[in-house]
Amino acid sequence: MTKLVVKAGKDATLEEREKFKELVLRDPQVAPNGLSGRIAQAHLLAFLYKDGELVVTGAVKCNPEHQAHVAENSGISLPQAEYLGEIGIYILRTVTEGRVMATK
Repeated sequence: MTKLVVKAGKDATLEEREKFKELVLRDPQVAPNGLSGRIAQAHLLAFLYKDGELVVTGAVKCNPEHQAHVAENSGISLPQAEYLGEIGIYILRTVTEGRVMATK
């Protein structure tokens, strides 16, 4: 059975946040320093379970400093009222021939 759970980072249980972190850290591009805080502060966290196992994570992050940086670099206005956040930290766990892999 497949189950999708979406909630604010602050509303996720400690166990959910730890499982999210464990899967996300399979990606070597993810900086581990401060990750627990970023997970807790995420606008939304998504957890996709298959047969009770967490197989996909996702997040919507709202970081005004990053928003300003993106706007400046792109030359496009990103008004706060229209900027929900950015999708990030999406990890898919797949099992291939008994090996667990994570992709971004």
